[in-house]
This record gives sequence, C-alpha cells and structure tokens, in this order.
Amino acid sequence: MAAKCLCKWSGCTQLEAGKFLNIGNCSSVSHRLKKLNDLLKTNNELKGIQDQIDHKLNKIYKVKV
Repeated sequence: MAAKCLCKWSGCTQLEAGKFLNIGNCSSVSHRLKKLNDLLKTNNELKGIQDQIDHKLNKIYKVKV
C-alpha cells in the first residue's frame, strides 16, 4: 500500500518507490501493485483501509481521486 500511495500521491515512479521502500526495482513494485490490486477486488477490509487513506490524502491535497 505504501508503494501505491507514493506513486499515486507523490508522483514517484515505481522505481523511486521501490528504492525508497527498499523493496526492489520497478518490476518488483509493479508485481506487488498488481497483487495489491487483485486483493483490493476481493478483500473488503483492505479496500476499506485503502479508501480511508485515499479519503484523508484527498482532503490534504484537495484533488479528486
């Protein structure tokens, strides 16, 4: 989720997010984001957490998600 938020809200590339979080290269981050997106489709609790994060960051940055 951290990589997803970094890419979405800070404008980081997947490579930058991977380096910052020490989770690998662009390919590693891309693979993790795909797994997360698949989980978000089926896991309502995780989807709720992601929605809360997006809602709070949306208020801070005042942009539409």
